[in-house]
Amino acid sequence: MMEYIGVVDSGVGGLDILKVLIKEFNHENFYYIGDNLNLPYGAKTKEQLEQYGIVLAQYLEAQGAKMIVIACNTLSLNAIEIMREHVSIPIYGIVRPTIKGMLNHKNIKHVLVLATQATVNSHRYVDFLNELDQDVIVYQQVAPKLVDYIEGNKIALIDDAIKEYVDIYQKKIDGIILGCTHYPIVRDHFIKLYPHLEFFDSRQQMKQLVKEKLNELNMKASINNKQVIKIHASKSISDLKSASEHFFNYDNVQLLEGGIFLEQ
Repeated sequence: MMEYIGVVDSGVGGLDILKVLIKEFNHENFYYIGDNLNLPYGAKTKEQLEQYGIVLAQYLEAQGAKMIVIACNTLSLNAIEIMREHVSIPIYGIVRPTIKGMLNHKNIKHVLVLATQATVNSHRYVDFLNELDQDVIVYQQVAPKLVDYIEGNKIALIDDAIKEYVDIYQKKIDGIILGCTHYPIVRDHFIKLYPHLEFFDSRQQMKQLVKEKLNELNMKASINNKQVIKIHASKSISDLKSASEHFFNYDNVQLLEGGIFLEQ
């Protein structure tokens, strides 16, 4: 059976991480699932997220995944432990690597976590940040419109939505954690609106983590391997593609949809 690095998200957000991983690990095969049947994850309960996570992890293991990257803050915070209990392959979340990357910037002492409702409700970003640096003051803000606009490719509405969520904090903070993998897709909009702030997301940290784990676990693919990339939407591949083809290259990618048996 062909081996893959599995990558999961609720929709197109994780494709931004997948793009970085494909470029860095050009001999590795990737199997990406965008669970747009159950989008948005941020509005789901912890119990729902755990069930989605179990099904996704088991499905990817059955398809030949040798490890799984959860390219979703909401799923990482709410379901990673139970996902690990139901499969025999390693699973890695993106929250702690993102926080550690931010804390390398010693000048960041007031930070806004911009995230989904489920991520904010978990309070885990605040807990992790306080665990690693008690001097950091953390604010949290739910930003539901951003996921809807990005998934719907309504880019003209992005700036107003960002300002709605960030303006009230901008004089209080040094930086923003883009605590949903959808948000870095419009990172240039954040930078344009708030050039005085630092922005942090999970892309580079996840690249480094995958590199370390492939070496540590002796899982690297042969340099002779011809890369295979599969992108699988749990509901509509056309919706996933139309919302992401402005930033993700679909050349030489196998597209699939349905058949994962996730419940809404």
